[in-house]
Amino acid sequence: MGIVALVVVIVTPAAVRDYGAAGSTSRDVGSIVATPDPTFKLEGVADELGAVAPTPFVVESSIARKSWSLVFADEFDAPKIDDSVWTACYWWDVDGCSNEGNNELEWYLPRQRFIRDGALVLRASERSVDASNGKTYPYRSGMVTSGRPTDDFVNDPGFAFTYGFVEARLKSPVGQGLWPAFWLLPVTHESRPEIDIFEVLGHAVDTYELHFHTHDDDGERVSFGSEYTNSELQEGWHVVAVHWTPDEIVWFIDGVERWRVEEFTPDEPLYLLLNLAVGGDWPGAPDEDTEFPADFEIDYVRVWQEE
Repeated sequence: MGIVALVVVIVTPAAVRDYGAAGSTSRDVGSIVATPDPTFKLEGVADELGAVAPTPFVVESSIARKSWSLVFADEFDAPKIDDSVWTACYWWDVDGCSNEGNNELEWYLPRQRFIRDGALVLRASERSVDASNGKTYPYRSGMVTSGRPTDDFVNDPGFAFTYGFVEARLKSPVGQGLWPAFWLLPVTHESRPEIDIFEVLGHAVDTYELHFHTHDDDGERVSFGSEYTNSELQEGWHVVAVHWTPDEIVWFIDGVERWRVEEFTPDEPLYLLLNLAVGGDWPGAPDEDTEFPADFEIDYVRVWQEE
């Protein structure tokens, strides 16, 4: 997603493997369907979900052989958003927020996010807002993060983790200027490392954007990126995931590995973000064909770690 505009792009062939360039058919690297195992017992916070834990939707076979503990899950089955976990803005929230580094056109407000039919809804509306930063934004939208609600480091984030398998089931809105994302940022409130598990531009919802922004060994800002195109992504629900280890970050779309990075892997706690941006330098502004309100829907978010 990016806290600031990105100007440096470095792709190292030895460190990045792309299993599907735009318009191509990606290679399946040995994925299997992993249905819930009735003998898999929950541990820790997962006990709140019931007697058994869900397993990753579909995972690469070597991952499936590992022993996992479900350390975080929100199925969005409660009538309201869990405010003990999810904040409504970035940590610079003052009666709302935006991402000015990307020149976005939305102002995020708590009432633009809600639960409907067992899913989290982040809604973008074409209604202007006179924001607390003195600017007027033509759109309002919704986001959630499991980070801190303010820049006060006294409070812990709602949820953060180092290494694991993180997965969400999502349904994207269609329309020029819409920009939904599912991503990770560090609890230090720095802009990097940033793992973009999923981004999509509303005028090209058949293409999922996958990115990783970090620093190299000399402290220089570097970015890696790939994309996966498939006409089936234009409609319905899809599962996106990342397997993050000390040695690599692997991206999955509907259970099949689509890309990996094997260099400069983060080794610090990251928190979760889901948002529906409107406009900005990358997607451009909505046009007369973009329909509002526009909804980004999330069925669940789950995180596993190796036992």
